[in-house]
Amino acid sequence: MDSEGLRGGELVTEHTFFQAQVKGAVLDLKREPWSAAAEAWTRRDDYAPCWALARAARAHGKAQWIRYASVRRPGGSCGAVLAPQALSLPETHRVQTWVCKVTATQALMLHDEDRLTIPIDA
Repeated sequence: MDSEGLRGGELVTEHTFFQAQVKGAVLDLKREPWSAAAEAWTRRDDYAPCWALARAARAHGKAQWIRYASVRRPGGSCGAVLAPQALSLPETHRVQTWVCKVTATQALMLHDEDRLTIPIDA
């Protein structure tokens, strides 16, 4: 909604979700020494430090994925996979397609009969 063109409208997107396992060399931003810079990794309005770190990790070539604290779910963790070979799918895996409609006031997620509405604080 920071985009002038979207402020008064809506954005509809489609997402495919699946569960996978990730293994390999991890750059864990939730542990020392990286956790000391947590403020840089958890800003809601400035992703530049995260992008710079990801570029450096790719250039270095040893980290296959990055674990970091979720900004939107306190206590939660997220992962960014840098090397596709670090991912593996279980033998039997489900794939779900969700439609997301975002406006200035809410995000609405729809999948079959499931519906999730998330208010957005302005």
